This record gives sequence, structure tokens and C-alpha cells, in this order.
Amino acid sequence: MSVHPTAPPEKPAGPPATEVSTGPTVSGDVLRAVLIGATFVFGVLAVVQLVPSLLGSVAVALVLAAVVVARPHIPVPHAVLFGGALATLGADTSFDPVVFLLLPLAHLVLRSSWWAARVPRKGRVERAVLVPELRRAAVIQLACQGLALVGFAASTLDRNGLFVVVAAVALIGLVVLAVPRTWWR
Repeated sequence: MSVHPTAPPEKPAGPPATEVSTGPTVSGDVLRAVLIGATFVFGVLAVVQLVPSLLGSVAVALVLAAVVVARPHIPVPHAVLFGGALATLGADTSFDPVVFLLLPLAHLVLRSSWWAARVPRKGRVERAVLVPELRRAAVIQLACQGLALVGFAASTLDRNGLFVVVAAVALIGLVVLAVPRTWWR
């Protein structure tokens, strides 16, 4: 029996090998770190007016951050932001300029919780996927900051608070229009 040197080697059974490459990525741990930081800062800024001591505010903010990172799914981050908004409203009837900081932090808490809920801790998401998200967030923040500026200006003109309520309703309307409809169904 002779073996021909030109005979092709036997191919192994199964699918062909595939090579996949990705661009630069962000890990799930980084997304959770952003979520913890944003929730903590939001909590401190929102609660500091109600809790007299800074240490108490920091403790409340740490608890809020721990709860949100443990359960980043829909009702939890929204409830924390709602509680922070109530804390901000309950402190004083006038417009508080801290709102200009709370708006981007609230947006960051919501979006980073959305990503943290979908990307495992050791998972990764490509940065190219996050770029459109950042563009959209910038546009939404420009609109929100503009409405907040209108509310701030209205609060200095009208001491009754009517314009502030109108600006708040307009801001809520903007949020309803800007939030993706996927979670409404």
C-alpha cells in the first residue's frame, strides 16, 4: 500500500473556525463603578438639605448606592431618584441651584443602571456602542439644563412658584418623550 504525499489531510468534522475581534471595550465593573459614584454623589446632594450632618448624608448616600448597584433593574434606580427629588423639594420652596448638578447625575444613574443591568460584571461592552448613547445624553442634558434655567429665571421673577411648576411639568414631559419606549410595554 502506498501513500501519496500530495493527498490532502483529513479535515476534522464540525464548523469552521471563526475569528472575532472587537474594538476597545468597557468592562461591567467600570459600568458599576460609574453607577455607584453617580448614585452616591446624587444621594449626598439630594439628602444633605434634609439630614443636618454631612456624615449622615454620606451614610444615606452609601446605602442608596449599595441598593442601586445590587438591584440596577427598573424600579429601584427610579425610586431612588424619585426619593431624591422629593428630598430636594421638601427642603425649600424656592428653586435650588443644585438642580443643575442633579439633572446630569440623575440621567447618569438611570443610564448606567440600565447598562449595569444588562452587562455582567466580567462582561464587556464595546465603546463604539456607548458613543451614540453619549450623544443622545448630551442633547437631552442641553434641553433639561435649558428648562432648569428657565425655571430658575422664573423663580426669581415669580415668588408664587407658578412658573417653577410649569417648568417642572415641561421637564417631566421632556423626560417622557426622551425615555426609550422599550420599558413601557
